[in-house]
Amino acid sequence: MTKKLLQELQKLNPAQKKAVQTIEGPVLTLAGPGTGKTQILTLRIAQILRQTQMNPYNILCLAFTETAAREMQERLTKIIGAAAFDVKITTFHSFTNSIIADFPHLFGDKTNQEKQINFLDLVQLDDLKRLKIIEKLLLRYHWKYIKPFKSNLFYLKLISKAIADIKRERLTLARNHKSKINPSTTLRIDGERSQTIKNQNGKSKSKNTTFINQLNRTQELFEFYALYQEDLTKQNLYDYEDMINWVIDEFEKNPDLALIYQEKYQYILVDEYQDSNNAQIEILKHLTSFYGQNGNIFVVGDPNQSIYRFQGASDYNVKWFLKNYPEANIIHLAINYRSKQNILDGARQLIKKNNPKQQKLIAKRKRQGSIEINLFQSADDEIFAIAKKIKLLVDKKITPDKMAILVRQNNQIENFAFALAQRKIPFQTTKINNILSMPIIEKILSLVEFLINPASKILFDQICFYFRKQLALSDIFILKNLGSAIIAKNFKNQKNISAPTKIFLEKLQKTILQIPELLAPQVLQIIFNQFDIIAEIGNVSDRLEKISALKTLMNNAKDTKSNVKEWIKDLRTMQNYGLELYGSQEFFGQQKAVTIQTVHQAKGREYEYVFLPQIFENIWSKTKPELFYLPINSQTNISGTNSNNEKEINVQEERRLFYVALTRAKNALFISTSHTRGNDIMRSSRFLEELPRKIKRKNITNNLNFKIAQTVDELSATAIINFPRAEKTWLKNIVKNQPLSPTGFTTYLKCPRDYLLKNIIRLPQIKSAAQSYGTAIHKALEEFFRDYIKNNYLPEANDLIKYFDRAIEKEILSKKEKIEFLQAGKKLLSNYFEKYKRPTQQAAGYSFVPPFDPAKGRDSEQAPRYSPSWNKNNFQKPLWTEFNFRPHNVRFGSIPLTGKIDKIEWLDKRKNLVRVIDYKTGQAKSRNEIMGLTKKRDRNYLLQLQFYWLLGELDHRFFTKWKIGETAIEFLDENYRFAKHIFSFDKNEMKDFKKQIIDVWQNIQALKFDHRETPGKPCQWCAFFEN
Repeated sequence: MTKKLLQELQKLNPAQKKAVQTIEGPVLTLAGPGTGKTQILTLRIAQILRQTQMNPYNILCLAFTETAAREMQERLTKIIGAAAFDVKITTFHSFTNSIIADFPHLFGDKTNQEKQINFLDLVQLDDLKRLKIIEKLLLRYHWKYIKPFKSNLFYLKLISKAIADIKRERLTLARNHKSKINPSTTLRIDGERSQTIKNQNGKSKSKNTTFINQLNRTQELFEFYALYQEDLTKQNLYDYEDMINWVIDEFEKNPDLALIYQEKYQYILVDEYQDSNNAQIEILKHLTSFYGQNGNIFVVGDPNQSIYRFQGASDYNVKWFLKNYPEANIIHLAINYRSKQNILDGARQLIKKNNPKQQKLIAKRKRQGSIEINLFQSADDEIFAIAKKIKLLVDKKITPDKMAILVRQNNQIENFAFALAQRKIPFQTTKINNILSMPIIEKILSLVEFLINPASKILFDQICFYFRKQLALSDIFILKNLGSAIIAKNFKNQKNISAPTKIFLEKLQKTILQIPELLAPQVLQIIFNQFDIIAEIGNVSDRLEKISALKTLMNNAKDTKSNVKEWIKDLRTMQNYGLELYGSQEFFGQQKAVTIQTVHQAKGREYEYVFLPQIFENIWSKTKPELFYLPINSQTNISGTNSNNEKEINVQEERRLFYVALTRAKNALFISTSHTRGNDIMRSSRFLEELPRKIKRKNITNNLNFKIAQTVDELSATAIINFPRAEKTWLKNIVKNQPLSPTGFTTYLKCPRDYLLKNIIRLPQIKSAAQSYGTAIHKALEEFFRDYIKNNYLPEANDLIKYFDRAIEKEILSKKEKIEFLQAGKKLLSNYFEKYKRPTQQAAGYSFVPPFDPAKGRDSEQAPRYSPSWNKNNFQKPLWTEFNFRPHNVRFGSIPLTGKIDKIEWLDKRKNLVRVIDYKTGQAKSRNEIMGLTKKRDRNYLLQLQFYWLLGELDHRFFTKWKIGETAIEFLDENYRFAKHIFSFDKNEMKDFKKQIIDVWQNIQALKFDHRETPGKPCQWCAFFEN
């Protein structure tokens, strides 16, 4: 570590070196674009470890996004090796989630003070549920300002956004809703508002009138907010933004909790500090409060690149830091290692409109770069010219990955992707689709609507169109005339209907009869399987995009608590509200390709050649005034706004974003706009006029040769993108960061392609009924033993049954299945309790069963290493239930591992030895079956236990407290044979197991996903994905 660190330290300039080596006390580092802030953060962590006695897990680094956190960890690994994985590098949200996960009992009653609520029973609101609650409250009560006459729901989405802002910024006027806004006081603070303006008729009026209306709406919003929170409380619901506030509130009332994390994290680093919101800043305050104004906190950011911060608060964070840490070291990083000087000078002239004192950045690369501003006749001309220019650069041997097209909005990406595809230029982009606008989703939703309304002729006609490939073409007109009534008739005897059509009608008939008993996810699963949805997309070019959409739809169905009818109604309501249903952000394209992305996505990136097209005023400006007045300084004396009016604040916000766009370029910057887009006449953004006049503006006119080339280009067939190559790029991005779990490991060994489809691509599916039953049994045992730990006495059998009832209700099961499983589960758990109900005393040690030794025969387990023997017929109080390794970033070398242990018990407290236990439902297996010594051999369970053994060796949060001495499988057999089998593993066995882990990981990284047949256990999907 030291050699690599010293090499990197020697490359630093004096300001950077100071930022790395000033490790004690508060430090504010103002780092302009391209000044090496990520390198500073990673080297500073390495320096702390080198200079102090701190362990890696005593350092907390908070990044703005998960992607930034991962990239920082990768960079740190190159400097200090595997120790980098023990440094907590995460986002604020993930960090506060981990606190809640560590102390769930402290957060159990956060929404409902009237009764004790288990945190796990709380439900997070989605956008639709939030809007439904807001709509309900708007219509239930009389509102003068936030419910316009004749348009009751006009402000629906704006109210939703304001509620999120209140929570993110911890605006105390709203949170303490009894407080009142004093308009006269507020007007004095915001003197600029009192200016007079002229309306369209030329008459003067005071700005105060508009502002007072804004204040009145805000006061009503605060009253509305109180009712909204009460409604969430009654329904045990919470918002995404609530979680970080729960942790802050708990820190404030429970200093001991804050002290745990203050002692653990001796050094705190924050990336992109300028975009941290008030709630996140409060977290920082509590993490450092023990040390007062001298905490070891290092923040790095640039107010000029504040593009996510609350409106008007771009410089708030710096002021807050200096107020709370007045003795802080302030370090300015001014040497830019990215861009040429004239690019930096152009960007500086722009941003000086926001900040006249903007410090000049000095380019390390002394030669001048290229800047062009081109004005085209039409947007089509502009797109054609950019694609042509990129092709010329590629022809000059400039690799495509050195170029990027940066746009303001997501909907601008597609046209540029199409233009590059026409020229066979590889491109990549990150897509996030609104699945409700996708044809394949509309096809499925229409089918669901028909299945619950089979008498509808309109819906029948729609599905005949959508599923026309499964019908005989000659039958479509017959079906159109007969209508949906044909399904109720004996269509099998219809001679004028072909066999394929009869098969399709039979599927409809069968599914219609099943619908009343099924939940939404079960209906989707039938549609995916029976109506060949997945089979059809298995080998189409955009299958990854379609599979992602199906996953999103299935997840939405799983999250609903309503029946199919209500679920489909909710989705249609979302469309009426104008809500989108987005899946995860998917990488699409190839490696070594031109990047097409939004400016927000490009933050932190750099490219040799940057194209900034379609710089229109309506795209690069905010025209609508804010509906509410939510001053960030409502809870502090620091003003979060300046004297500029609201319009100027909006312009400054967009200017910062344009500054970020300009400073992505290293060598060349191609800025462009056009007179028209479609039939619309466009106006160029003011920001083009704010750039230095010495940058040449060029009007590109359509000469004959240009127009001929463009026409030929448009008529040429679009090149087919190499989708196998694009998929490989997507897969490589997924597999390099996806942790290997015990189940994933054994799935790969059984069939690598099955692993690909289930664990990486993750085809949408629901748990089988048996799996749901097993989940509910696990959950009941978890709650039962958690009570045992918390209360220090064994709960009653009725408690165990109660937990099972609650768990099975959450599973996706038909009414019939729920009734059957409720009876079976109660009987199983009652028998289980009766067998083990007598609690054991915590003994010093228990019998230890060594692994099978071929030299000694099968009875080697009779030779105990510890005594007295484990009493298998009693309940032992656990140390922990559901120990989750995922948040701990466990690594075996560079291989990320994860897993979850059902239960941990003491084995020998004096030696810190523990036993880890894994529950299994279903038919109990013999010890010899598990060890692979019989015809029914199944070593998967044994491999999973070895996986837990390895996790225990590697996780510092585990091995600093305990050492695994035994692993055990505990069967809850449906025949009430509650077998327990105990295993331990020596160094040689673990050495062989580790080789298997390495082999599997290397094969996954090499994208080796061949299909393997298992006799009697066919794979569900492999046949549909041959390529």
